[in-house]
Amino acid sequence: MIRFKILFFFLFCKIILLKAQNFGDTLIIFCSKDSYWNSNPKYAHKESLVITYIGNNNFQRNLYKFIKHSKIDKKSQKLIISFDTLFKTDIIKLDTDFISGIKKEMETTNNNFTSQEFINMVGKIKRKHIRTAIKKPTKKGKLYLNFDGNYLKEIQNFAYLNEYIIYLKNIGKYYTTDVWNSLFITIENASNYVTIHQDFLYNSGQPMSVYNKNTDTRVFGLINPLLNTKLAKVIPRKSYLKNYVTINNYRDDYILWYLENQFDLHYPKKK
Repeated sequence: MIRFKILFFFLFCKIILLKAQNFGDTLIIFCSKDSYWNSNPKYAHKESLVITYIGNNNFQRNLYKFIKHSKIDKKSQKLIISFDTLFKTDIIKLDTDFISGIKKEMETTNNNFTSQEFINMVGKIKRKHIRTAIKKPTKKGKLYLNFDGNYLKEIQNFAYLNEYIIYLKNIGKYYTTDVWNSLFITIENASNYVTIHQDFLYNSGQPMSVYNKNTDTRVFGLINPLLNTKLAKVIPRKSYLKNYVTINNYRDDYILWYLENQFDLHYPKKK
């Protein structure tokens, strides 16, 4: 039964894609979050959103959710796994060039994302934002940090932001075989597709990799969080995908990076 549902999920997406090719480019947003030892009923999640232009500024939006629930039976102490599936479709109005604009954004290999663009996107950092950020797990585990007024002021003034963006561009890729939390954004038509992959396991999904089938090229290490915020316009309000397109991801990631590295930033080692 489980295999049937997984097979149905991918066949379902493919049927929509074949149908959508009559209208040109199709936008597919897919997320997958799970682990092999999952014991959290709200953790495992797969979701696909397919956007196709159907004319007169109308876009068809197809949302498919595939949710795995796991729990330990108290009596038998055995792991019980169940699945929920949900499919919704509706029509939304957007600019006719919405998908082509997203496609242009995805195909760029320009890696000149600036500090000012980051500040414009994130906006003002408040004390409550820092309190929320330090509750998130990091590669070093949860942070239990106290910060004085000077550090607070520095974060609010985006101190060392240039260094943070350089860090993002050079960050090593974390490869795991038993835990994943990824977002895939694809533009597809009859002859080509471009796919962006972002890993949200430890950070804000940056940097990202871009694969272009038409040119058979893959570019790594690109920084473009603006793409995700633009996609927020088409993602349903109650969709789990909202977690990937919120500016909170990027604000929290900067805050945690600063707090984890504040000593080295203020007292760099002499070479």
